[in-house]
Amino acid sequence: MPLAGLAAPKITLQASFEGVNGQALGAPLIAAGNGLYYGTAVSGGASNKGGIFAFDSATGSVILKDSFTGANGANSRAALIAAGNGLY
Repeated sequence: MPLAGLAAPKITLQASFEGVNGQALGAPLIAAGNGLYYGTAVSGGASNKGGIFAFDSATGSVILKDSFTGANGANSRAALIAAGNGLY
């Protein structure tokens, strides 16, 4: 319930996962210096084991950067961190 005299906040859908670009967020997004937000998906991607994706708030697009295969990780619920010139 909003405070007296204040309008209720409006929530707007920015993007949707379609399975091939990831499915179900694993952790909060991290803002990168290139204007994109990066995160992990628990499932979806090429092997349905999740992956790393970028979200472009200017276009509303979700771009799968890498799919987890099992050999390189799977079903991550960990947040990415910025370190030096990359994300880990």
